[in-house]
Amino acid sequence: FLDVLPFRPRPKTLESFYSYVIRLSEGNGIDAPGILCRALFPNMRPSNIRYLSDTTLLHLSTLGQKTILTEEEVLNTTVCHLLRKFGRFTYTVAQGRFLSGTLSSFLRYCPRCLEEDRRASLAPDSIEAPGTDSLAQSRAVYNSGPYYRLPWRFLMLEGCPLHNVQLLDRCGHCNQQFEFLPSNLKIAVCPRCDGDLTSCTANPVKPRQQAQIKQRWDDLVFLLLPQPWEIDDPYQAARAIGQEYASVRRLTHKVRDATHIADEKSSLWETADGLGKDVAAISNMETAYSMRHTSAQPGPFSLYVAYADFLGHSVESMFGSFTPSMSSEPSSDE
Repeated sequence: FLDVLPFRPRPKTLESFYSYVIRLSEGNGIDAPGILCRALFPNMRPSNIRYLSDTTLLHLSTLGQKTILTEEEVLNTTVCHLLRKFGRFTYTVAQGRFLSGTLSSFLRYCPRCLEEDRRASLAPDSIEAPGTDSLAQSRAVYNSGPYYRLPWRFLMLEGCPLHNVQLLDRCGHCNQQFEFLPSNLKIAVCPRCDGDLTSCTANPVKPRQQAQIKQRWDDLVFLLLPQPWEIDDPYQAARAIGQEYASVRRLTHKVRDATHIADEKSSLWETADGLGKDVAAISNMETAYSMRHTSAQPGPFSLYVAYADFLGHSVESMFGSFTPSMSSEPSSDE
């Protein structure tokens, strides 16, 4: 195989790692997982191609080499920026624990988004001029056609905020669930029945759900896109966001500061009770004490989401006062 693939589209904004790999396969005429493995991931056994992940961040350098993408461009198709914001980017094992229970095990999609992607790719201004060879026209479609969004991976997002329909997790024609890298290596086509996923019907979300779905989407977009204040020091990152949660908690419960012991304890107990956690778990999340002094982690992503909900805030708003200087402040609890 060539050192560099002939067809090398740029990843779309918020496109998932799996979606990008499938589009590369389609555009380069790769129609089997074994061939894909040899073309893009030569150091991986073909039988292990199904274990490619957008959370462990392995084999990404090879993908960059084959597509002439920068490391940052490849990482943007993964959950790395979300992990970095919470101080989990450098811990491979911790990444799995941090995201446990929050990611879908199967592909999820909005059929109406995929349908609009396809219509846009077939618009006159997206197709090569007459006389261009058919391969070039096909590549133009693959470059601008349907793609899977990274936020769809997260179970906290129940529907599409653009179309107010539920996300589907199976083929609407044969009811089959399928893996993120399907055997047919085609976007929006069921690997079992060849059904067109853009023609599947998704139920509308209830009106009372629409605001929360929009907030979840906005939170995930914020977390998954790069922010200028992100740092690679896991303890400082975890401690900084923990301090933000503690500050909002004290403001919500009218605690002047942590030195008012009785008020602080009462606030922590109320929060822990509301979240169904013990006080130690909440305190550890806010201080990242365990990350500094033991191998334990401050808490899973689902706890940060539930905590923000409990306080009546979006997750994005909990990062509201972040600045590079704040993120790099020295620790005061050593």
